[in-house]
Amino acid sequence: EKTGQAEMYTCEGQIRAFSSRLYRQITFPEYSAEDVYPYLFCKKNNLSYRYVPEAIIYYGLPSTLTDYIKQHTRYLHSKAIQSRNFTHDIIKQTYVISLRDKLRIYARYFLKSPIIVSLYTFFLVIPKIEVLFETESLSSKWSIISSTKK
Repeated sequence: EKTGQAEMYTCEGQIRAFSSRLYRQITFPEYSAEDVYPYLFCKKNNLSYRYVPEAIIYYGLPSTLTDYIKQHTRYLHSKAIQSRNFTHDIIKQTYVISLRDKLRIYARYFLKSPIIVSLYTFFLVIPKIEVLFETESLSSKWSIISSTKK
C-alpha cells in the first residue's frame, strides 16, 4: 500500500476501482476534476484509499496534439476546480509537490537525457500557454478526447 502526502497522484481515472460502499456513497458534483475527486472524497469522509501496484491496465494516451492539450489543460485546472468542492486545508494537504522538488527532479533527468527532457518541456509549455490565453471560464462540461477512446 502506498502512503504519504503525494498518494493523490496515483488516483487517475483509467486506473481506479471503487468498492461497492464507495460507489453507493459518491456523487460527482457539477464541477469536478474527475480523476482527483474520488481521492479527495475518500479523504474528506475518512474512507480508505489503496494504491495497488500489481494491477494491470490498458490505457490509450492521446494520439493527437489537440487531444493532448485538452487533457493537460484539464489537469492544469484541477486544483482550481477542486477548490469549489473541498476546503482549502484538504487542497493544501493534497497538492503537495513543491516547485523546488519539481525543479530538482527536472535537473536530475535533464542531465541524464537532455534531448528527451527538452521535448518533454516543449510539450508541457503548450498547454500552459493555452491556459494563459483561454477566454472561456471553467466549465463543468469537457469536450471528449476522442483519440483515447476505442
